[in-house]
Amino acid sequence: MLHDNPYYGNSSVFRILQNVGEKSNVGLHMSNSQLDEGYSRVLGTDGTLFLNDDWRFGYEVAGADDRLEDAAGQIIKDREDYYGYSSITYGKYPWDIGAGYRGISEGFDPVVGFIPRRDIFGPIFHSGYNLRSDERWYKRMFTYFWTQYYENGEGETSLRDYSVETGVTLQNDVGFHVGHADDYHRPFNNQRTHLGVVFDESDYWRSMYLGWAFGVFEEIDYHELSFGKHFKPIERWPIRYEYVIRFEEEPDGDEETIWLNRVVFDYFFSDVMWLKSSIQHRSTAVYNISLIYGWEFIKDAHLYVVYNNLREEDEPEDAQSIFIKLAYTFR
Repeated sequence: MLHDNPYYGNSSVFRILQNVGEKSNVGLHMSNSQLDEGYSRVLGTDGTLFLNDDWRFGYEVAGADDRLEDAAGQIIKDREDYYGYSSITYGKYPWDIGAGYRGISEGFDPVVGFIPRRDIFGPIFHSGYNLRSDERWYKRMFTYFWTQYYENGEGETSLRDYSVETGVTLQNDVGFHVGHADDYHRPFNNQRTHLGVVFDESDYWRSMYLGWAFGVFEEIDYHELSFGKHFKPIERWPIRYEYVIRFEEEPDGDEETIWLNRVVFDYFFSDVMWLKSSIQHRSTAVYNISLIYGWEFIKDAHLYVVYNNLREEDEPEDAQSIFIKLAYTFR
């Protein structure tokens, strides 16, 4: 079951990445799904090219060819589509500034992959200013701005986002930050303002986070509290814990409280064998368990086994899946 449609068949994915010089790289990716209902194929390339120490150019280009039928044998999709993105970025302390352009045609939705929004064409811009000091009253001070603006193929505004965030970390390693985001995703105009404090910010595996946010999401007003803690009982067992609770008020006056309780941890059996896992439980009586086993069985060759178990509300049975991947890095 893919993309909420009952497609049955076999899919294969090929990916290769080649280093260019000391920092740059270019890649090629292909996917092919041969299905009882037709086929879905994608061919693309991407790369990051450092023009010098301060400037870099990035790109992603892909084309899709889909021909799919419904249960009655009627053609529901027979077209070619494309995805394209390019950016130029300047990064030299304390500045990081970049601009880009993205274009995704309306039908670019291959069976293998997830494209959350299509039929968008427009620019992206970000700028950041980040200062560090060992002698002044602050350890770190930053300001960041990001925006994107997209129109559809008919020239109508479909998405307009901007966000700004600023923060400071004191010499005692306590950090404060505040930010605001205003996102128009047609037909909704969402807003979010957040404030937070981080203790032991410079030491990731001792840090603790407390946050508060409020805003509007798809016409629902909300207030949100969050807590996060990172710790490492032993060197080979890092753990990240997160709890978020949100109080929502819908336009008709109904109120609802939802929450997420999640633990993410890794366990390193050795330098070449590890287990990554995520366990989460939500207020809607839904849980999800994900396990990723990794093993470098010979130098530069990796085996990955991914297991996922999902229980949805009011569903009588768990949804389970296993995915196996072999990867080799050419040097």
